[in-house]
Amino acid sequence: MLSRKKPLLRKNTLKRSQTPIKRTPIKKKFYVIKKVSDKLAVDLALYYPMALAFKEKHYECQAGLYGCTRRTSDVHHIRGRGIWLIVVKFWLAVCRNCHDTIGDNHEIAKERGFSENRLQNFKLKDNS
Repeated sequence: MLSRKKPLLRKNTLKRSQTPIKRTPIKKKFYVIKKVSDKLAVDLALYYPMALAFKEKHYECQAGLYGCTRRTSDVHHIRGRGIWLIVVKFWLAVCRNCHDTIGDNHEIAKERGFSENRLQNFKLKDNS
């Protein structure tokens, strides 16, 4: 095996520049994601006063499940919020305990008529 007695030497020594290289910092883009879209904000502006009036009119819980407090605190949307957010026909005045029970037990809620399939009776428009 070869072995060197002296390390390799450069003919010309490396020189360092006295001034460091100027680097421009990368500007990061700052994005703010809206918590509520503009379209939903318009719908919610209509929904909140309607829901308040609905709860005042229907002050007693309409579900009456186990653990019911009998005092309405929430509006349950039978078909979900989406496009049915402000359709009063699909609202149910419920207390917090009943609302949690309906949300946790979908089968019981559908059986008793407190929830419906969101795609039921929903037809897409024909583009033809």
